[in-house]
Amino acid sequence: MTEPTPLAAPEPVAEVTPQQAAAAVAVEPAVAEALRRNAAGFVQQLLTLDVHSPAIDQRVRDITTMGDAEVKASSQLSSRMLDRRARSGSVGVRGPEQVAGEQLVRLRQEVEALDPADLDKPARKLLGLVPMGDRVADYVERYYASQDRINMLILSLRTQQDELRKDNAAVAGERANLWRLMGQLQEYSVLAGAIDEELGRVLPGLEASDPARARVLRDQVQHAARQKHQDLLTHLAVCTQGYLALDLVRSNNELLVQGIDRAATTTLAALRTAVVVSGAVSGQRRTVEGVQDTDRRSAEMLDDSARTMRSTAGSGSPDAIARLKSAFGEVYAALDEADAARTRGEAAEDETRSALDQRRP
Repeated sequence: MTEPTPLAAPEPVAEVTPQQAAAAVAVEPAVAEALRRNAAGFVQQLLTLDVHSPAIDQRVRDITTMGDAEVKASSQLSSRMLDRRARSGSVGVRGPEQVAGEQLVRLRQEVEALDPADLDKPARKLLGLVPMGDRVADYVERYYASQDRINMLILSLRTQQDELRKDNAAVAGERANLWRLMGQLQEYSVLAGAIDEELGRVLPGLEASDPARARVLRDQVQHAARQKHQDLLTHLAVCTQGYLALDLVRSNNELLVQGIDRAATTTLAALRTAVVVSGAVSGQRRTVEGVQDTDRRSAEMLDDSARTMRSTAGSGSPDAIARLKSAFGEVYAALDEADAARTRGEAAEDETRSALDQRRP
């Protein structure tokens, strides 16, 4: 049987610099060229305006307010990483990952109560050893008594799986919206940078012919364009990190979904093995009893047969018990892996959240 791929939690999101953000969302060459032409037209219009008129102030405002709506909208989306963890930590508010973690702990407790580790070891009673068959029967009784609790736990885990999948659908929508807003912000960034470059190209010549106009354009318009360009790149860096953080949330949700799947299916498989063991033991007992009751007149011969078969039944089917132990070992491994992956995923989210919190304006 092929071993399942280990559940590996994603690493925390590294800090994104403005330079990295500038290359994170590409602008189509045709769009970039159109933006540069718009910047050149904007600067040419500036050259025709009276530097003392309110029109200059209006052009500066046009630059400083570029992309403000997109910045606000993207800030709300990129802060989801912070808000979801804050909500999960609130009193009385638990996310599906917290509920699933609690259910995994409870499932492990139920499994430990059914652990067959000592099933084939001798156990003493007041006047001798407890027969293996009786011990297996007691084990089977415990198994049936725990069925309802285990089924409810697995049903609850499946419910949390559905909640995690819904959360991932919401995350996918938020990432798509954030990506769209980042594209728009990148275009504004290109436009602001192009205005800065165009002014840098025309100002040296303007200083010789009209130094007063050149000074106003440099101190007011070019400074505003340069500052806006830097602000947009900085915000894009935060958005890019938030976008990657949402992907971290999605990955951790998928990781927990897989962990729940493995824990639940492996547990059910182990319990099915217990049913097989109980069926084998009870079948042997019924055969022994049938042999003993068929013909009392052949008592000696039948008693020998019965003793032979009873010893087989009393052995508790060592091979089956070994399979049962192996199955429960797989249950423990699946539960450990799911819990460890969940813990590592939460640690990665917390580290990323701290990084985002420090950069939140």
